[in-house]
Amino acid sequence: MERNHKTEQIAKLRTDLAQHGIVLPENILRVASGSFGTCFISGDQVLKLFYEGHKQSRICLTSTGNYAHVAAAQEELTRRGVTVPQLLDYGKFSFPIQVGQQKYYAWQRMTRVTGNELPPLQSRTKITVRRQMQEIIAVAAKIHVPVKKDKQEVSQGLDSFLAWASAARVRVDVKTQNLLRELQKDIDRFTPSEQSATLLHRDFHPRNILKSHTYGVIDWDQQEFGRPERDLSTVLSARPQNLREFCDRYNALAALRMDERLIVAYGLAGYSVHYLFLLQKTNSASNRNIIAAANRPYLAALAKRMHKLTGKAIYADALRDYSALGVPLPNPPTRRLPFVPRPSTPTA
Repeated sequence: MERNHKTEQIAKLRTDLAQHGIVLPENILRVASGSFGTCFISGDQVLKLFYEGHKQSRICLTSTGNYAHVAAAQEELTRRGVTVPQLLDYGKFSFPIQVGQQKYYAWQRMTRVTGNELPPLQSRTKITVRRQMQEIIAVAAKIHVPVKKDKQEVSQGLDSFLAWASAARVRVDVKTQNLLRELQKDIDRFTPSEQSATLLHRDFHPRNILKSHTYGVIDWDQQEFGRPERDLSTVLSARPQNLREFCDRYNALAALRMDERLIVAYGLAGYSVHYLFLLQKTNSASNRNIIAAANRPYLAALAKRMHKLTGKAIYADALRDYSALGVPLPNPPTRRLPFVPRPSTPTA
């Protein structure tokens, strides 16, 4: 029954898309859903439909689309042995398309990159995790193509974390907002005065890395320019005890050197927001306890490292909160709390 229901939904979607002049192929091999959209994967192409609120819904009618930076770096990425999708066309629906409970507002079609996803880090032993982390670092060094950009074009603030939270309807509590503000101050202090930047993926994790005879990197919807720590902070923060080793390995391979302090700061910012997202996705107390048990040790380790680096009481408070038993948000706030990020220039 479930399979027939999904078949009916795809048939309806195919009819609705045809009204907008978009062809959904008959030979759909796989349907993959994420936080901001659904991918329909056929033989050599991928059609991605975006939910309401995602950045792509707002910028997909620009002259270049949101794969412009990747397209500009395509030749260099190929030379480095990395395959990336090529954007074929994109657009915004004149009215939303609804399938089941989801409404789609924008779309893009791109070439398909083939290969096997790297396995999740959580499912690996300590030895294989280290080996896989080294592999991830090597791929990051390949995709981080250095660029010369004016200061206003380079993102080094936490704006994108909060934009992601807003699009995903994450309610950010006051304590987390204060933590993010303090992290922003330290990021500004740790960031080198000279403007050095690289192409960033901004959703860099094992599921977006495909391995065959070469490496493929997919899902570039959040691409921008900035410091490499932004791309690797969440992945590397999963192994805080090995940060120095991984940082040194990256610096031996890449043109732009990373700062371990920025990895910790960006990692704590990203993890704290994503943790709220996971907690607020479920109404089950048991699931919330599982999420807390899985994520709080990383958050506590990062808060401890930030306190050691800065001596600030706010990180000691965060360490106590994340080290305590129980779930910090048994009753999530009923409304979004405002966070005003620093002014920034949107990227194409």
